[in-house]
Amino acid sequence: MTMRPYFPLALQTSAAACQRLQLAPSILAPSPGMERFALRQVAAALSAGGVAVAPGGAQVNLFAQLSRAFRHIALRSLAALPVFAPGDDFAATTTAFLRLYPPARPAAEGAVTPVEIAAELFILVAQSQNPAAKPLLPLFDPGDLEAAVPWRQTVQCIDRQLLPMVERAGGAKTLLQLLLEPLLAAPDSLVAQLRYVGSQWADLLPPEFLNEMNLAFALVAEEETLRGGGPGPSVGPTFSRHDAEEVERFSADSDWMPHVVLIAKTVYVWLDQLSRLYQRSITRLDEIPDEELELLARRGFTSLWLIGLWERSTASAIIKQRMGNHDAVASAYSLYDYVVAVDLGGEE
Repeated sequence: MTMRPYFPLALQTSAAACQRLQLAPSILAPSPGMERFALRQVAAALSAGGVAVAPGGAQVNLFAQLSRAFRHIALRSLAALPVFAPGDDFAATTTAFLRLYPPARPAAEGAVTPVEIAAELFILVAQSQNPAAKPLLPLFDPGDLEAAVPWRQTVQCIDRQLLPMVERAGGAKTLLQLLLEPLLAAPDSLVAQLRYVGSQWADLLPPEFLNEMNLAFALVAEEETLRGGGPGPSVGPTFSRHDAEEVERFSADSDWMPHVVLIAKTVYVWLDQLSRLYQRSITRLDEIPDEELELLARRGFTSLWLIGLWERSTASAIIKQRMGNHDAVASAYSLYDYVVAVDLGGEE
C-alpha cells in the first residue's frame, strides 16, 4: 500500500485549528479526486471562523501547492542522508509536534518516520515566515509549538548537518536557504512564489507537480475574473385580463387518483437489479419481465413512478466530473428533454 503524506491535503493544520474551525478528518484527508472540493471547504471554514481577509479556494490551493513543493524538496534532501541522526532535542520536538500537529493520514496507512517529521518542521519554518501566507496562518500558527519546545533551533541544527548542501546556479545553499528563496523573491504573492518555484526548481520537482501548478494558476484566474454587475434591473411579468381569467384544464381524475398505491423505482438501478435477478441484460423498459409487474400488482401497488425516465442533460455529468467526481452521471432531475431516454429504449 502506498503511504500517503503526513498531511494528504498538503496543508499543515494544527489540532487547535481543526477544533476551532471544525475541520473534519474527511476534509484534511479527502478521498482521491475530492482534493479541490476539500480545499474550498477549508477556505469556507476560514471565512466562517472570522479570518479578516479570508482566502478563496484558489488561494488555499496555491498555498497547498507551495507546501507540496517544499515537502518534495525537504524529503528529497533528508532522504539522501546515509544516516539521519538528529540531536537529542529532536525527540522532544517530535513529541510536541505530533501532539500539536497530529498526522492527517490514518494510522493504518503507515507510521510517521523521523524524516517526515523533520520535513514538516522545515516547511513550518518557511511558511510561518511567509508574508503572503498570513491569511492562512490560523491553520498552522506555531505559537503553541514555540511555547512547548525550541523547535526552530532544532531545525537550524538539522540544517547545518545537511551536507553536502544543495547545489544551485547561484551557489550552494542549505535546505532552509533554498526553501526561503521564493519568499524572498516575492514576499507578498503566492502566485509569484509558485511561479518562481516553477522556473527555478523545475529540475528538482516531478513533472506531474508542474502540471498541477499550471492548473493552480488557472483556478486563480477563474476565481479572480470580474463577472460584472449582472444584466440590469429585473422586470416582473404582467398579466392580461385574459390570463387572469384563464380556467385550469387539468382533470380531477377522481375515478382512479384517490385509490393510487404508488411505488417509485430509480429506473437504472431497478434495471440493473432485474438483470442480476434474471441473469440476462435488461436495459430497456420493454425488456422488463411481465412477471415483475404482476408481482408489484399482487403486492397491492397500482401505479409505478420511474425516477430517471427522461433524457438527461450531459452538462450535468460534466459539471459533476469537473467538481471532482470523475465517475458521476447526469442527475435524474437535470433534463435535456421530456422524452424517454434513448438508452432506455426511447419513445418507441
